[in-house]
Amino acid sequence: MIDLDVSPNDPLVGILLFSLLAVWPFWRILQRAGLRPWYALLVLIPGLGQILVLMVLGHSRWPTLPPLPPKPQPRRPAALATAIGGKRR
Repeated sequence: MIDLDVSPNDPLVGILLFSLLAVWPFWRILQRAGLRPWYALLVLIPGLGQILVLMVLGHSRWPTLPPLPPKPQPRRPAALATAIGGKRR
């Protein structure tokens, strides 16, 4: 028979408890970012889960963010514009 004698001082118990407590904030962050909140369950993988969730957050597009405005075109100096053949302002 398998003996599952787990004491409260076992480090694995602390890691599991911390992971369970971390699922809810990651779930909310992923929801607000417009991503699938099920990725938050990756936190339950000890040692690697939080890194995986942060990688998903960092390397994916967030659909809820507005699109970036177009970059302004740089203005050419007046002397350069007239030399090229443009009108002087």
